[in-house]
Amino acid sequence: MRNKVELIGRIGDQPDSKKNPNTGKHIVNYSMATTETYLDKKTDQYVEKTEWHSLVSFDKTAEYVDKHVKKGDLYLVEGKLQAQSWEDNGQPKRRTVIVVNHLQKLPKYFKRNESDSSSFNGIQQASGQDFDPNNI
Repeated sequence: MRNKVELIGRIGDQPDSKKNPNTGKHIVNYSMATTETYLDKKTDQYVEKTEWHSLVSFDKTAEYVDKHVKKGDLYLVEGKLQAQSWEDNGQPKRRTVIVVNHLQKLPKYFKRNESDSSSFNGIQQASGQDFDPNNI
């Protein structure tokens, strides 16, 4: 089994960049909104449902995000789910984030080809801004 997430959505806020005080590594926290539209059979109306996702990037990916990613930009992100736990005033807290290791800026009015659910054909050539730290 593999822990892999792919999302297409808009960046929800300006990325928050910092250095880890223990390791000195670059960390960026940001969010993404994904929206799906479906037909409500009861009302025969189309309904939009938006989900918000917490994203985090490290090292070279974080540096790219810090320099290039802006609120409102449309991106394809790939990464993995990771649970985070901590205490706040003695209360245990937990959240799940997506650790992004690949992202690709998409054209402003990108429409995914629904007939090919496993592929994003032509996007790299169309956007010209594809970042994968493994290809450096």
